[in-house]
Amino acid sequence: MSQIYTFTISDEFKDFTLHRFLTDKLKELQSGKQIKKAIEDGKCVVNGRMERFGSIKLLVNDSISIQFDKKNTQKVQILFENEEFFAIDKWAGLICEDTAVRKFFPGTFLIHRLDKETTGVLLIAKSEPVKKRFIELFREGKILKQYLALCSGYPSKNSGSIKNFLTKQGEFKGQTLYKGTLDGPGQYAETHWKVLKKVGNDTLIECRPITGRTHQLRVHLKEIGCPIVGDVLYNKKGGISPRMMLHAQKLEIVPLGIIIESHESFFTAT
Repeated sequence: MSQIYTFTISDEFKDFTLHRFLTDKLKELQSGKQIKKAIEDGKCVVNGRMERFGSIKLLVNDSISIQFDKKNTQKVQILFENEEFFAIDKWAGLICEDTAVRKFFPGTFLIHRLDKETTGVLLIAKSEPVKKRFIELFREGKILKQYLALCSGYPSKNSGSIKNFLTKQGEFKGQTLYKGTLDGPGQYAETHWKVLKKVGNDTLIECRPITGRTHQLRVHLKEIGCPIVGDVLYNKKGGISPRMMLHAQKLEIVPLGIIIESHESFFTAT
């Protein structure tokens, strides 16, 4: 169950920051900390676009909606486990840092990372030597990855491959932006993709990244004209979504003959 509040900015609130305005309006209903978290979690929409920064200044007639969800008490889902490592179905909002994961699994080590909003298969080692061995498997291309992305618009063809170099382009509100270049500089990045189906004005795309660069899928999907729905860094087409709609659907650990697949449906893994 969730509660949604909507507002239109009047003259008296012109030049208020988003967080200050919402704190003023909802002071009897939600704490400042809850409001800050809802904004950062992608639950706030300003003029039809998700807004994650409470510091933005508001203008007269701006329209705002913010959603507060009931606390999720769902247990962590373990997809696979043996004596060396295990895999969980990561939920949106979990930060991929050892300190965050150890709140649920003390004494463990993250093998790889997903963006905070990305859901799906996440590998966690039970010792540092196992972590290092799996990192090497990723580098050698012996762990195959498959993602699902809900993207704005439709690509010009039904499948393709993107091979280029990702380099830093600049920053947006403190976050690094990347772009692809054909000849470098930057890190080589390769993604294979195909259309699964159209969903209204959007497209569900399967992605198989060969490399694992920062923001790789986000940049590559933007380059084919279909940025990920809810991606505030690379999607300028608009659209409302509670999060960036990217899901790590499957991992195959080739040397071990192990395939791990998310139990969650892409459209409910929020």
